[in-house]
Amino acid sequence: MEHPQNQRTVDHREPGYVSRIFEMVLSFLVFLFMSWILSIVVEWLGMIFIWKDDGISHGREMYVIELTYLDSVLMSHLDGRDQYKRLNQVKTDYAKWLFKKLYISENEWQEMKAKHYGRAEIFMRPLVNAVPYYIAAFYVTQLFMVRLTVLLLSWPLFFIAAVVGATDGLKERMLRRWGAGRESGDQFRLAKSLIVPSFCGAWMIYLSMPVTANPTYIIVPFAFLTGFAIRQFCAKLKKYY
Repeated sequence: MEHPQNQRTVDHREPGYVSRIFEMVLSFLVFLFMSWILSIVVEWLGMIFIWKDDGISHGREMYVIELTYLDSVLMSHLDGRDQYKRLNQVKTDYAKWLFKKLYISENEWQEMKAKHYGRAEIFMRPLVNAVPYYIAAFYVTQLFMVRLTVLLLSWPLFFIAAVVGATDGLKERMLRRWGAGRESGDQFRLAKSLIVPSFCGAWMIYLSMPVTANPTYIIVPFAFLTGFAIRQFCAKLKKYY
């Protein structure tokens, strides 16, 4: 008598919405952390090889210039309102608190250098020499937060570009479906692969670049590229599911 073999079925469960949202948030935080580390490394390399004469002042000047861009963005959204005054006060109080807790001025660095740079305290020399890089990292961190605020305020632009691109792409798809047009799997896969890089490229470049630039010249082209990639993705969808 033959006994039926026990067949084991493997249950492949797809992740739920909560786990997907958690994974997206975690990936976004990792992306921001890597961008922050990259911006600090680029600033340090520039201090060593490119802007040796500027030194710490390079990061400080960038931070001041980027603050003017942030103020212009806030004024364009909250000009003449109490919200802008309160937000500006919160920004000022936060900057004062952070500078008081973590900042080391150049005068304090010179005092440390004169005090601990003797022969008897030779082991303190690496620590004293590392102070300028700490100050530069502090300014870069402040610069990173300012640029991150500007990018967060640019979310509506990417959303509008995505909606316009999806609407125009779906319209072209319907015309292709009714006209018995041909499909292109290569264009579909290419457009699909360009959606995330076109969106994340603006964040990575703007957060990590070692020079100042008007955020409009960086965000708008990448928003257009994101909308175009979404348009091509929707236009090249299969005619039948």
